[in-house]
Amino acid sequence: MALTSEEQKTIQYYDEHAGEWAQKHGMADPSNYKLFDPEMKLLFKLRPTGKVLEIGTGHGGDAIELIAQYGVENYVGIDASTGLLKIARSRNPGADLRQQNIYEMSFPDEIFDVFWISAMLIHVHKNKLQNALKNVRRVVKPGGIGFVSVMEGNADMEESRPGRHYSL
Repeated sequence: MALTSEEQKTIQYYDEHAGEWAQKHGMADPSNYKLFDPEMKLLFKLRPTGKVLEIGTGHGGDAIELIAQYGVENYVGIDASTGLLKIARSRNPGADLRQQNIYEMSFPDEIFDVFWISAMLIHVHKNKLQNALKNVRRVVKPGGIGFVSVMEGNADMEESRPGRHYSL
């Protein structure tokens, strides 16, 4: 599925502002990036082993915890932004981090036990959300579990956060 012009613009924004965005979103002080710690701990409790896919790796902060739990050999992270992937790779040496988007994941069917999607679906157009989630379902094994975070609301945030598309 082709990316919309708004999605392409969003990826370009993250490519161009990756370092600045990463600093603002907890990279400088990892203790600030623990918003979903309770959910991650529950995920580890419910599925303590398995192969995990992180969709929207960003600066690699969540990858650190996911790799610590599941091991680098069982972790795969994807992000559409080369700028953010560069930072994530520097923070997670040896991790399998790939430039891919949620619509065109190149994984076999039913390969992952766990998926983690934090603050990434906010950039998926509402009319494409069902296709994106079907693709996630395709790569997750029956009985697999995951985490999704989104932002609540229905306002257009592009005016307050220029350069990025949001679907709330």
